[in-house]
Amino acid sequence: MNSFVCSQIKTIGLFVTLFAHAASQDTVYFSTKPKDKEIFVGKDVQFDWEYVVEDVQEVGFGVVVEKNNVAILVKTEKGTIQNNLDQSVEWIRNRVEIVPDKRASFKIRNVELEDSTTFFCQVRYGIGKTESDTVKLSVVDLLINESASDTSEESWLNQKITVVCAVKIPEGHKARFSWMHIPSNRTVPKRLHDDTGSKSYLTMITKQDVEFETLQCRAENRATVKYHKIDIKKLNLLINESASDTSEESWLNHKITVVCAVKIPEGHKATFSWMHIPSNRTVPKRLHDDTGSKSYLSMITKRDVEFETLQCRAENRVTVKYHKIDIKKLIGPPSSPRNLKTQRGFDQESAKIYVHLKWDPPSTDGGTEIKHYVVQYVAEGLPWKSPNTAKTTSTEYCGLRLPNGKYNARVRAQNKAGLGPTSNEVLIDLDWTKCRPRWENLGRFQY
Repeated sequence: MNSFVCSQIKTIGLFVTLFAHAASQDTVYFSTKPKDKEIFVGKDVQFDWEYVVEDVQEVGFGVVVEKNNVAILVKTEKGTIQNNLDQSVEWIRNRVEIVPDKRASFKIRNVELEDSTTFFCQVRYGIGKTESDTVKLSVVDLLINESASDTSEESWLNQKITVVCAVKIPEGHKARFSWMHIPSNRTVPKRLHDDTGSKSYLTMITKQDVEFETLQCRAENRATVKYHKIDIKKLNLLINESASDTSEESWLNHKITVVCAVKIPEGHKATFSWMHIPSNRTVPKRLHDDTGSKSYLSMITKRDVEFETLQCRAENRVTVKYHKIDIKKLIGPPSSPRNLKTQRGFDQESAKIYVHLKWDPPSTDGGTEIKHYVVQYVAEGLPWKSPNTAKTTSTEYCGLRLPNGKYNARVRAQNKAGLGPTSNEVLIDLDWTKCRPRWENLGRFQY
């Protein structure tokens, strides 16, 4: 028993004596060093070092305690791992591990607020030589949620705006928020911001110039305080996204009309101009009809260059805004429907023959979805100049109830660009004198 205790004491002494050196100022021995890190509580963190020295006998990782390096783990050249049993690292020892297949990488699992301290990596090489590098870890229980927070907002006098400051916090926690104008340091009244556990929504009317200062949100949660700034830009014109087009489909020799709309203070008027991008060709003024807050551009896409993106420029006194509208070129009408077939049936209730037409979709839709199919039919022997028509969105049609006789039928597909070519023609023979029906339970007959 005494020999075991002595052995443990010697092991602890080895950790303290071998690694209780001040970090070396000569950093050339480490080719890769980690940067100081800020980690959210409960997450894992990994520190990676790489060294260029040779004849390394041991690599240690630990914590700096009162300016001394106290190792937590030591990896020897033979691959064995030694754990420090000293009480000074008991709080973190079981959460530290060596990263496999790495020479000097260490991971701390499930970091705690108390893990905010300085860690080190030390290599022992040659005859009693050591080199060390340190890294600082900051563990926080609150972080600004950058993706869910605003960074800027545009407004003008007497305009109402709402901005949001969002944070990441542990489950079950609630952050406390406050707001301030920067640089005047005027506190925003609490009644102007509506706070949830992780978000603060600030709503205000920019009535005076001082309210166009930067807004600073302060969020705090137990051990952590974070700040987030939102720039308020003063202007007198905004693109009205909901009332402006963002794209339009067209084809050669087709006329289109697109609109660019803005928000402006009452009594103001915007000035509009248009340009093709990227060729930078100016659109003639005669092609767009402008009101105080909207510009309607009408043109015929006669050439490929007119399928470029359209850029609208709107300006009002000191503010200039741009809005782009993509023009998508369609190939044209769809190709012809394929494999048109016909089948006759009998409606027992009306005692009439009906015709069931069925076909396959066109091989190409012309670059945009097919709106519907047009079924055309004429009495046999008549020209197709003025055919009877019926529409359907399906690839079959059962609505033809025709009197006794013979008819020719065909189908065309239609999209935004117009009607495509006709399908193959089929003959509908409704001559009762040739029919010898065999009645079936479903009210159909066969020949």
